[in-house]
Amino acid sequence: MSDLNVDFTQDNDGVILYDSKDIVQSLDRLFNTRKGSVPFNRNYGTSIHTLLFENEDQINQVDVGLILYRDITSQEPRVYINPYGVGLTRLSNYSFQIDLNVYINGTNQSFPYSVQINKDSD
Repeated sequence: MSDLNVDFTQDNDGVILYDSKDIVQSLDRLFNTRKGSVPFNRNYGTSIHTLLFENEDQINQVDVGLILYRDITSQEPRVYINPYGVGLTRLSNYSFQIDLNVYINGTNQSFPYSVQINKDSD
């Protein structure tokens, strides 16, 4: 199986779209990577883990949305989110669920996205 996707479509603005599953996979990878943990690319990842698990008494849903907006905008240029439309639910002392709508740049397409963030055991 080849790593090259030859089944893509291209719209008039030059945005390459295949399927939202590619974007979901990219977002999953981003959310599950702590900023600074990738060798040779210390800017990749998100700092959401630090906010959720090291400052547990001061979690603010707007702060979560703004951090995610910053991280998604810099790491996944195909999409954007509304930082004030991010939902945050505490599932346990060790996990949170984040719900948001993802908008595909250059199109009228959007889709709901949900991810569970877990605290790593030390």
